[in-house]
Amino acid sequence: MKALVDQAMRDGALGLSTALIYPPGHYATTDELIELAKVASRYGGIYGTHMRSEGQTEPQAVEEALRIGREANLPVEIFHLKVSGKTRWGNMPKIVKQIQAARDSGQDVTANMYPYIAGGTALASSLPPWAADGGLEKLLQRLHDPAMRAKIKVAMASDHPEWENIFFDQRRRQWGDGWRNRESRSKEI
Repeated sequence: MKALVDQAMRDGALGLSTALIYPPGHYATTDELIELAKVASRYGGIYGTHMRSEGQTEPQAVEEALRIGREANLPVEIFHLKVSGKTRWGNMPKIVKQIQAARDSGQDVTANMYPYIAGGTALASSLPPWAADGGLEKLLQRLHDPAMRAKIKVAMASDHPEWENIFFDQRRRQWGDGWRNRESRSKEI
């Protein structure tokens, strides 16, 4: 992976970017990311990240991004900064304060956001990471298995500190209930 980052930087890449909330990025460790970011740093690159969490463990995700930047000695850009989930509304001032504290200490860190309440992503991003473990073929096998689908539904019905359940918040659960009702009605017809 370090050789690939090195080649990309020599080919003109601006730095290393990650999407840690999505598979397969979810499986990357912080130490692996630091080592890859060190390669980008040698070329004056940046570390841009769609952090590991925008919800329950967002402060830890911000700290992970900051740590990668500090230990690899490169600027950090946090993509799509937001606080996800109705139960966490009002937490943005804490997140901004955390980023500002890093800036005040001399760390080069910025963030961007999109100012609307909608979002879009792939189905695999909404499922528990274990559902996609092994790649697309394994994910599809699990989705075809009624017992695994039931297990996935149970996992998606609650919040989890170890993975970002982007499906979980009050509005999404209500949507999910409405969808199930729609499916039931269509089977009756």
